[in-house]
Amino acid sequence: MNVRRLLVMAAAVLALLPVGALCASAEVPFYDYSYSVETEEPVSAPRAYDLFRVADASTLGTALKNPADLCVKGDEIFIADTGNNRIVVLDSAFHAVRSFSGTDAPDGRLSFRAPEGVFVTEDDRVLTADTGNGRIVVTDLQGRYLACYGAPETDILPADFLYAPAKVAADRAGRLFVVSKNFNMGLLQFDRDGNFIQTLGAAKVQVTVTDLFWRMISTEAQQDRMAQFVPTEYNNLTVDADGFVYATTSIYEEYNMGAYGKTATRKLNANGNDILRHETPIGEWEYTVTGQFSGPSRIVDVCAGENGVFSVLDASRGRVFTYDNTGMLLYVFGAYGDLSGALKNPAALERLGELFLVLDTAKNTVTAYAPTDYARSIDAAVAYHFRDEYEQEAQQWETVLRLNGNSDIAYEGLGKAAFRSGAYGRAMECFREAGDRENYSKAFQYRRRELIAANFMWAVPVLLAAVVLLIVGVALKRKYRPAVVDARSFRGKLAYGRYVMFHPADGFWDLKREQRGSLRVSLLFVGLLCVVMVASRQLTGFAFNTARLEELNLPVEC
Repeated sequence: MNVRRLLVMAAAVLALLPVGALCASAEVPFYDYSYSVETEEPVSAPRAYDLFRVADASTLGTALKNPADLCVKGDEIFIADTGNNRIVVLDSAFHAVRSFSGTDAPDGRLSFRAPEGVFVTEDDRVLTADTGNGRIVVTDLQGRYLACYGAPETDILPADFLYAPAKVAADRAGRLFVVSKNFNMGLLQFDRDGNFIQTLGAAKVQVTVTDLFWRMISTEAQQDRMAQFVPTEYNNLTVDADGFVYATTSIYEEYNMGAYGKTATRKLNANGNDILRHETPIGEWEYTVTGQFSGPSRIVDVCAGENGVFSVLDASRGRVFTYDNTGMLLYVFGAYGDLSGALKNPAALERLGELFLVLDTAKNTVTAYAPTDYARSIDAAVAYHFRDEYEQEAQQWETVLRLNGNSDIAYEGLGKAAFRSGAYGRAMECFREAGDRENYSKAFQYRRRELIAANFMWAVPVLLAAVVLLIVGVALKRKYRPAVVDARSFRGKLAYGRYVMFHPADGFWDLKREQRGSLRVSLLFVGLLCVVMVASRQLTGFAFNTARLEELNLPVEC
């Protein structure tokens, strides 16, 4: 009887295994990766962020409809609930605490119509981009009226300009920056009182021969989809603590990359100049041209963090890319799909403490991600670097290496820390591991100076002695070498190779007509050539050696 009961229980457990597997797979399996600095190919990396919570209607206590933007102020989250024509405010537990669909102005009620942007200033003013009504409405945190700014009054803008503010942000001085739909002359800048100042940051277009060739061979339908070589439209923006404006554009595809460069995200100073380094693309480096995830990343939002770190949101693949102030990719996380934690149509990105919040327009949810020890170590290392605390920075990068032995950014960080502390030899080693030839060359330059300064007093006499010995050796060779070398001897056949080198016409005549030359000598030369080629691959300095030694195949080389 006991045996029978055990068999029944075992069968029940086996039957429930598929159900358990389904439950376990209901949450998206993240695949985190980074890019190799040297090969520019994706490489696996430890998970940077884990799913913390998905806040849907049941969690929020209210249903969102096509939300378009969110902003964090203190412990509160402000959401532009576009489809419901309102602003929803959540607490830190993702529960709706209040909402307002407009505000009571002195001259009547101002009702929102499809608001697509919201931003809370340092002095607690809520800026709502009331897109459908073509205005910026300013309220306090409770939704009480403060001001309303309509379309800019200026002769600078085209006569047919239709003001449709989609996103808004402000700096500490109260200056407003607005993204207007279907406007490609840059951002609109206003003063604190809503008076128009200027357009800011219109992108320059660089048309290349490749772009013109694409247009020549494309069909009319493809040409309609292509950029018309005019400045791009911004689709989102934010302002960091230093007053720099980060702006993004999604008009960024393979066929117009030459025209717009690697500038899906820009960091604008007060003059509208882009000061962000663009050595690598923002978003995906490698991508296919067909399939569900084809083409470069479609960047829809940017979030400025501390210490110059910023993150961008890729709507095409549901991923978040985080960079330091030099544009170096720190980590990537996120996934696209219908499973819990995956993103379907992400629209906005923000931070709540150490959490990343992503607003999903298709799912009508707010998805929160929490950092792992891997991401925390990277963030701490960047913070130490920003404060010039290089010993602590190096310790954090060592921690990152223990978590990910193939981390190029860790070696890069260790190299920079060593360089700034004067350990140029160590810096060279780290930059070599990271595949960074530019910084390796800088470290090599300083290391060379050190070696010359330390060894100059004995190196010069040794060099002079070597020159003297070389001169004496050449003189003795000329004095004691045979006057005539037998052309049939092995030495004579070797000498014939040198003769052909300096007298090619006569040498090849003798080779063809007088049957000179030797198979053994020829094979010797070929063998020496193989040795030289292999030595060149192996011994050329890192700064000039672009060969990947792990892919070196000696038989193929020979």
